[in-house]
Amino acid sequence: MYLIQYKLELPLFMDTLGSITVAFIFGGVPAIICATISQIIMFFVEHYASAIILIYVTTVYAAIGVVCLFRKSLQETDSVLNTIFIIFFISILMALCVSISGGIVNAICIYVQDITGYAIQDNAATSYFQVDLLKMGLSSIPTYILSRIPSNLIERPIITVISFGISVMYQKLQKSE
Repeated sequence: MYLIQYKLELPLFMDTLGSITVAFIFGGVPAIICATISQIIMFFVEHYASAIILIYVTTVYAAIGVVCLFRKSLQETDSVLNTIFIIFFISILMALCVSISGGIVNAICIYVQDITGYAIQDNAATSYFQVDLLKMGLSSIPTYILSRIPSNLIERPIITVISFGISVMYQKLQKSE
């Protein structure tokens, strides 16, 4: 996430790669543990002013849930075409789920920021799109959701393919030992 957002300044999150890889390899519970620990570490590294930011982990939980729904189908298919279709479907469904959950969490964080006065640092890639959507007259929650869709439609297929590829390599290494 640091390299993609802050150094390359690309409007992508790329913060769920590890958790999604763990979900493909080991399943939901280890992935949720990985996501939770990662979010807590990121909270301290980023020095956020408010702990409310920790609820962004729910977006990762949504992505993990999507992977877990289709993980067994991926393991059982022998067809490359079916695998490609399932990976594509996972990435699109993940993009929608993460956009919706992220938009709702964003609205909650901004609401908490407004009543507490704590400034929540927002380095999200979606900031690029929010201003234009608000100028178009959309209300805040649809804006927060819709602003996430473009970056998630790019990012989620990348994460899904990389994570699935790592899981396949891991399984091959396990079989060879």
